[in-house]
Amino acid sequence: MSEEAQPVNETHYVNHLRKAGEQHEIKAHEDVYSESGLKLISKNVTIDDELYDKLMQHKLLKPLDLSISVGDSLTVATLQDDFDQMFRSDALMSAILEHSQIDKKLIAILKNIKFPDSIAGKLTVMRTSDPDLYRHSLCTSLLAAYSGVVCGFGEKECIILATAGLLHDMGMLHIDPSIPTKKERLDLNIIKQISAHPIIAFMILQNFEEFRPFVTAAVVEHHERNDATGYPHQLDLDKLSPYGKVMAIVEVIASIYSKTGSIRLALTVIRTRMEHYDPEYLSDIITALLPLQSSTGSQDELTLRTNITRKLIIIHEAMNAWQQPFMMVDAKDAIKSPASLVTIRLETMKISMIRCGLINTHLEHVGELNIKSMLEQYFDNDPQYLAELSILVDDHIYQLVELIREVLIRWPLMDADIKQEKDTPLINWIVFIDSMLGNLPSNLMNRR
Repeated sequence: MSEEAQPVNETHYVNHLRKAGEQHEIKAHEDVYSESGLKLISKNVTIDDELYDKLMQHKLLKPLDLSISVGDSLTVATLQDDFDQMFRSDALMSAILEHSQIDKKLIAILKNIKFPDSIAGKLTVMRTSDPDLYRHSLCTSLLAAYSGVVCGFGEKECIILATAGLLHDMGMLHIDPSIPTKKERLDLNIIKQISAHPIIAFMILQNFEEFRPFVTAAVVEHHERNDATGYPHQLDLDKLSPYGKVMAIVEVIASIYSKTGSIRLALTVIRTRMEHYDPEYLSDIITALLPLQSSTGSQDELTLRTNITRKLIIIHEAMNAWQQPFMMVDAKDAIKSPASLVTIRLETMKISMIRCGLINTHLEHVGELNIKSMLEQYFDNDPQYLAELSILVDDHIYQLVELIREVLIRWPLMDADIKQEKDTPLINWIVFIDSMLGNLPSNLMNRR
């Protein structure tokens, strides 16, 4: 792949190293050189603040991970302890073991995850500097192993999936850590950085023969989609590896679950986008996880009603603000025109909302009092119905976020148009919706 020849930006990773260095001794086990041949750090020297500053001023001759060692680094035994802790403390993971007939097989797979010292060091940096990312990686690894088993993969193949799940997001250590909290979601540079993290992880893992070609394929493909709407390479069904197909499903479930604690929401989101994923693998994974929905996540009635009200207003404002009338647009037109893509997606969302019981009257006249009346009249403020409706509303908000990102990735020139404040209906619509989304909590806004 073309990304093999591209250098990995070490700037943000150095900041993670600096933070990890507060708890672990980080030392050069060989001389570290700049791309121009200047020796920056001598062998056996412990890296301090002054040397971190020096590293950030140069492009390096080789990946930094290959030249440094991290003291008291993560081991296979430590990793197993972390998995065990997740099994004990996480509702979904506990439920998987409790309801599963494959618990011994699953644990055996996790125990066979192996990694070289430099990757152990990188995982240690992640564990210390970004514990949320590390916990998400554990969750993804466990779900990947479980999904491999229920999809009929052999033990060696499941170990590949578990390894890929653990390592799939290590590229996030090389992008600006402030990005998830930034409000400028319309900035194409931010979108490009986030979209590059699978390539960065691929490039790192390519240095190790034991990860080629299967783990690297699963890692670089974990955001690809069957219909070529994913990233970074917009691969379609025929070009995706079996590992990539499973990882694409697992990553969405793990990401939403890691942020919201709701497996029900994760399954709702993925079932409303079934065309994106391999149908056979998706069916097996959903079937295995459906019985576990009640094991996770619950909210009080007031929180549910507040969530539904705030987000339902945004969804309907988005539909009403779109000036191009809803009409039958051929799906092929969506590839050619951003306006057609938005029209198709909003029409799909509108139909979905009607099917969920939000009839036309409510679609045309949405406000807090109107929604309150609807929840009382049609759903009797029943906590079960409210929980399900809240999940559906969250899913449609997620669709809006993904729609804006897809438009900007497919038509990058629009980013310049936004900054120049061109007066076009599509640009105005995106800016308007983005401003409303910016007022929401970040749990769904920050998905990678």
